[in-house]
Amino acid sequence: MQDAFPKFDKRRCVSEKTDDRKRLNLSKFDLFFYIKNSKREGAVKIGSVCMICLVAGVALSVFEYVLQIGATQSNMGGKKALRIAAVYSGIQLLLLLGGTLAAELIRNAGSDLSLERLWRTLLVALLLFYSFLCMRTAICGKGFEERREAEPKNGVVAKYAARAGLHMLLIGMAAWYISHGSLWQIVGIWISAFLAAVGGLAYGYWYGTKWRRQISFAGGLFLLLTGGLFAVL
Repeated sequence: MQDAFPKFDKRRCVSEKTDDRKRLNLSKFDLFFYIKNSKREGAVKIGSVCMICLVAGVALSVFEYVLQIGATQSNMGGKKALRIAAVYSGIQLLLLLGGTLAAELIRNAGSDLSLERLWRTLLVALLLFYSFLCMRTAICGKGFEERREAEPKNGVVAKYAARAGLHMLLIGMAAWYISHGSLWQIVGIWISAFLAAVGGLAYGYWYGTKWRRQISFAGGLFLLLTGGLFAVL
């Protein structure tokens, strides 16, 4: 009776590795760079997924905050929604740019790689802490009391956006590291925030705060995934 588990053949294993190298037509020197480039491509894929999670987390966070404004309005026209969304997302954009500028200054402050790694570790910890805070608030936080209020002026919306969006400084720093300093990624985050603000206003006006906790929890979960993926980049 033959064994269900055949014995390990070291010579066969080495032969298979050699055959793989021959099949790829690579020398030992080329094989080193092949493996190195493969790891780099893997990091690029992780970075892309990380950025998608980051954009989703920001969009859901903005959606959840802004729907509370929509739930207090007695009417919500297109111009009004666009105005509020433009002011709110504009403040978010300034905070994002502030975060990217801070990351750039920290990067250029010195050439010590250990200091940069320490800062990246701290940034990951802050992202994870904020994501846990979002999910905890979604589960245990107080409910929002719907009431009719006057149309908010631009200054009121700006203050609300600044108070509710301080975490965008962290998002801007993380986006700078993930995108390697590409401003196009920041523009993409801002566009998603603007669209989420418009959608949040309309949703809050028509449906109130229904599913608000679930939306907040989902946003925190996406930011949690962002922090986890950012940690392995």
